[in-house]
Amino acid sequence: MVGFLFPLVALLSLPSISKKNDIESAESTRLLRESVVVDRQKKVLGVWVGSSLLVVGGGVGLAAGIFEPYQVATPVAAVALGVATWAKSLEEKNKPLPESHFTVGESRIPEAGKGLFAAKPIEMGTFLFFYTGERLTDDDYFERYPDGQGRYVAELPSPPWSLEEPIYVDGANSDLSGLARWMNSRSNDDSGRNVVGKKSITGTRNFHFYALCDIAEGEELCFDYGVNYWDAVAVVD
Repeated sequence: MVGFLFPLVALLSLPSISKKNDIESAESTRLLRESVVVDRQKKVLGVWVGSSLLVVGGGVGLAAGIFEPYQVATPVAAVALGVATWAKSLEEKNKPLPESHFTVGESRIPEAGKGLFAAKPIEMGTFLFFYTGERLTDDDYFERYPDGQGRYVAELPSPPWSLEEPIYVDGANSDLSGLARWMNSRSNDDSGRNVVGKKSITGTRNFHFYALCDIAEGEELCFDYGVNYWDAVAVVD
């Protein structure tokens, strides 16, 4: 009878163990989200504190007669114009290349699976395509990836002066994403990289890709996935 009770007790304890694991996982996700939000707030606070100090310093200088009005107004206007120009430069108004310029096939990179290839020659600087997929909020992202590691997720940040949430574009589902998801990266090696990405931070935020050099017909397209991707791979592996 005692021998029968041992497996029975073990079976009865399984739900409580599962519930405990769920609680621990939820707590881990909550802490991760909090750290992400706090880090975001610190960066924005730094921008605003730095800007405020410059404004206060300029005001004190004007009041004390150290600066002339134009000496304060000129650099402020230059900084504002520079920031606006920089943000505008990250936008892309042109249309991407037609899908007929690309083809998906077996990658020439060992164990990389599928890859994206040029079906026609592409000139350096050409706008190729956007990174497309499911657009997720903070809540959506951490519900889908509790550990914060989405291998096919591109984070589109808000402007550095804004507390607005980032947008997460998840290209994991090939039926809901575009050509960009098929590009490979040569681990952390920049050799062979012929595509570069650029993220817009205002308006309709997007991730754009451009030819880093002339790309020949049949050449595989590769870009740098970045540290976050390889960290995610390390966690999954």
